[in-house]
Amino acid sequence: MVEILNKAQWFILEPTVFISIKNNNTLFYNTLNSSILEYSDKQILEIANMLCSEENLYAISLSETQLNDINVRNFINDIRNNFMGDIVPTDISKKKPVQTMPFLEIRNDINGILHEIETGDYTDAESLELLGKDVVSQLNHLDLFITDHSSVTYKKPNILSCAYKQFTMNFLECDSSVKNILNLETIKKIIDDLFISNLSSINILGGNIFEHPEISEILSFLNKTSYYKNYYCNYEDIIALKDECLLHKLANNLNSLTVNICRPINKKVVFGLFKELNNLSGLRKLEFQVMIESEDDVAFFEAIFSETPDINCRYMPFFNGNNRTLFEDGVYLDKEDLIESAYDEYRIFQNMSLNTNYFGKLTINSRGDIYSNVNLDKLGNIINNKFADVIFNEIKSKKAWRKTRSSVQPCKDCTYNILCPPISNYEYTLNKFNSCKIR
Repeated sequence: MVEILNKAQWFILEPTVFISIKNNNTLFYNTLNSSILEYSDKQILEIANMLCSEENLYAISLSETQLNDINVRNFINDIRNNFMGDIVPTDISKKKPVQTMPFLEIRNDINGILHEIETGDYTDAESLELLGKDVVSQLNHLDLFITDHSSVTYKKPNILSCAYKQFTMNFLECDSSVKNILNLETIKKIIDDLFISNLSSINILGGNIFEHPEISEILSFLNKTSYYKNYYCNYEDIIALKDECLLHKLANNLNSLTVNICRPINKKVVFGLFKELNNLSGLRKLEFQVMIESEDDVAFFEAIFSETPDINCRYMPFFNGNNRTLFEDGVYLDKEDLIESAYDEYRIFQNMSLNTNYFGKLTINSRGDIYSNVNLDKLGNIINNKFADVIFNEIKSKKAWRKTRSSVQPCKDCTYNILCPPISNYEYTLNKFNSCKIR
């Protein structure tokens, strides 16, 4: 406990602590132990603002009056008990103690150049020239939809027409008369144009990728590249596949395969698929992506996979318009979730400056349209636009790559916005940015 004090004291906060102030609310978060303190007291707010000042750098003098106020004393006890800081008598250190605080440094990289652009008076052409090849180098991942159609009859075709807007998933064009593809030459041009980027991974999706007229040639071409490649298909596509050589060709060169499954499906089909695909030599990773629409779906698939623990699976909740409760109970975050997440300084700085769900990633659909987020308007088309221009406009606009919770309501007014995971496609689908139980 803080005893009754008759002289001013230095109050010092540890540099591992982040302070978030919104309106009259103040949050303290310690990255060392994930402890969180919250206050709405006016005096604590004033102290927090003083601590955050660049002149004070987490070290301030508290007067005798302040120190003997019951709310301030309780606050200091909380800080001490959570290893966030302490007080130092002024007779021990007459000069203000030297301390540091978390600070997002604008370095001489793309963030530094963007800062210069945003605070200067540059035209788009001048800005792009300043950024140069650094623009394209920000790209590290590509989702490539090589087709949008299939002749296979699916159990739930409605999922294939919209689930791709919620998570990485194949897309099926509803109009059966529309059949768009990215041909081999176009794919080669895309890869060639992105040679100067930092592209390291590609997801190849359809439609039914196995029905692409040049799929064998595409596999041969991509197998010669060094990118990490993950192919997506629906389990019905594999069942209907007549040329099993394509599966063996896909498995070459340590490619990965993600198979989408959903109910209705029986245990025999799941085990049969796993046995067939798991025997493919050269396959780096095999994963079943399980689409969930209810708690019953979870129980159904858990019962299946408990019998074969070797199956690698990922559960993906699918919002069908009538199952919001599934998300409220199983997806929405609460304060305990954030405490368990154990954020470090780097991750908090990321949350403050960019969106890790989207940054560095582009999607190209079978029409050649380019997206930074498939829930937003397209950025351009591979025929009419250069990647440098497209990426520059995305970075500058902050529509996806740099869209943080501090830019949307109601998150921008919440002290937890530095800790919450970045905005995802689920928020766009649910039309609700605060998919949490905090505010």
